[in-house]
Amino acid sequence: MFKDYKQKEFKVFISNKIEVKNSDIHGWGVFAKEEIGSHEIVEVSPVIIFDKATMTALTDIYEHRHILMDYPFGWTANELAFSLGWGGLYNHSKIPNLRWNCNYEQKVLEFRTLRKVKPGEELVSSYVPRSLQNDLWF
Repeated sequence: MFKDYKQKEFKVFISNKIEVKNSDIHGWGVFAKEEIGSHEIVEVSPVIIFDKATMTALTDIYEHRHILMDYPFGWTANELAFSLGWGGLYNHSKIPNLRWNCNYEQKVLEFRTLRKVKPGEELVSSYVPRSLQNDLWF
């Protein structure tokens, strides 16, 4: 399955199996409209890549945490990325059913389920490694 995806012509997409709705976790969330298989790609999102120093600059300018600090994904050691798809709408969970990966060659984020997801279930990812879960500010 994964080899076939890499060999096909590259396309960004958002699966028709998911939708954005209000979330009990926080604001908006992404939900399964129908059953989604284990390890299924539900989104491939283009990104805007920028230097991590941008976050320091925002803190210096605003003297507090800026809302944009809640949405970047780690890209490289010195870079972050904003998803141009629904990437910023997947809420955090210590027990995720979704994983995101950087595709550096295509400059996209790939969002893939970790297990089968039931209709109506919210797709959630872990924002940080398990070792840092207790360090999250929210």
